[in-house]
Amino acid sequence: MKIEAVLNVWFVDRNFGFIHEEKGGVLLKHFLHAANIASGTPRTGARVRFKAVVTRKGFLAVDAEILEGSATPKAGA
Repeated sequence: MKIEAVLNVWFVDRNFGFIHEEKGGVLLKHFLHAANIASGTPRTGARVRFKAVVTRKGFLAVDAEILEGSATPKAGA
């Protein structure tokens, strides 16, 4: 099952970012690397549909689809 959430920050120069998902009042942060993007162009503020994988380091977003969304400037974006 895919989750839909917001790409909170995208670091263009480093090819990764973090997706924030609110679940039951708890904020979950998913790491997203460019290699795990199936379609779309990542940018801060965009909606993302992805599968979550639990790793020893935390949540990893895989098979991500970048959906249309705002490109709100944030640090590193």
